[in-house]
Amino acid sequence: MESRGIKARTLLVPSAIVVAYLILMLTIVRDDLIIRVYFKRQDLPVGVILIVLFLAVARWRPKWRLPGNMPASRGVLAVGGLLALLLWGGTYLVMQNYPLTRDEHMVVFDQGTFAAFELYRLLPAQWSGFGPALVPNFMLDAPGDAMLASAYMPGNAMMRAAFGSILDPALMNPVLAAVGFVLLYRIARRLFADAPGAVWVALAAYALSAQMLVNAMTTYAMTAHVVLNLLWLVLFLRGGRWAHLGAMLVGAWAIGLHQIVFHPLFAGPFILTLLPQRRFGLFATYAAAYAAVLLFWISYPGLLLGMAGIPAEVGSGAGGAGFIATRVLPLITRIDPYLMALTHYTCCASSRGRRRSCCPCWPWHGGQCARTRASPCRCSPGSP
Repeated sequence: MESRGIKARTLLVPSAIVVAYLILMLTIVRDDLIIRVYFKRQDLPVGVILIVLFLAVARWRPKWRLPGNMPASRGVLAVGGLLALLLWGGTYLVMQNYPLTRDEHMVVFDQGTFAAFELYRLLPAQWSGFGPALVPNFMLDAPGDAMLASAYMPGNAMMRAAFGSILDPALMNPVLAAVGFVLLYRIARRLFADAPGAVWVALAAYALSAQMLVNAMTTYAMTAHVVLNLLWLVLFLRGGRWAHLGAMLVGAWAIGLHQIVFHPLFAGPFILTLLPQRRFGLFATYAAAYAAVLLFWISYPGLLLGMAGIPAEVGSGAGGAGFIATRVLPLITRIDPYLMALTHYTCCASSRGRRRSCCPCWPWHGGQCARTRASPCRCSPGSP
């Protein structure tokens, strides 16, 4: 245990270097990105404090230890329920249940459409030509702006509409956050069966994550993305015919949740690990299922336009090529220099103590990030 703690502390020094690099980049680069504005106003002092804390903790030898027993299942459920209640209250007390951004506006807009049992709304003839003034952006490309529908995939808004037909829709993301907490517990118990302290750390990191807490108090789809990805990983790691079938069904919905590229970027590296394990049949099944699902969701905007009798001429509604050109390529080809160092560091850290074939980033980054070790890997589906 002591050697494991020493290895963990050695990661704090490169972590401090990464934070220093990000601070340097955001300080010397001159642009108008909102991330830099927030950095200057809010994050610079926090970044400096983090560097100091990382370096100090790297040499710290605490006398106390993390709990030696696994968290009790009942306790995890209780904390998840409390987390949902706190986030539900925060939705009103902190966020005022107000959709501040265009992303949030479009969720509420589509939620109202789906709640009326419609997939889209048409712009009345008397308002022809005023579409961009009424809804200036984030709309599905339609000639003459004749259709009023979000450019995003419908999954998150559909879930919110269904949930809102029974309970307060503002409660959906807090409930999903609680479900994600329990799912993470399941994953952590499997991956860290011999390290209860790591399970406690994983749960604490989730419950204290500002990204998780803040997004769960909004209408953003990110909470659902995290939860569906965690559910997918629970099923994938469990293995077996029905579990893999469930993972494919969850993946099909996750792809249509918000942006089609997000879930494949999460699931793809895990699916690729089936190749070095020589599980070619299972890999081919996943590949065929995901290809069919991607084809459907890529065609979804064009299907909506076709249902409304509107010709799809340009943009995401103009077939697969138009969708990929306008919705997919910008997400995967736009390189953010601020995140490159952090991405590379996270990739390298994820491969420590694993074989290369089990590192989630190895299929994309090759051996550059991987650290080959002789210790067995627990990230394979069906592993104990």
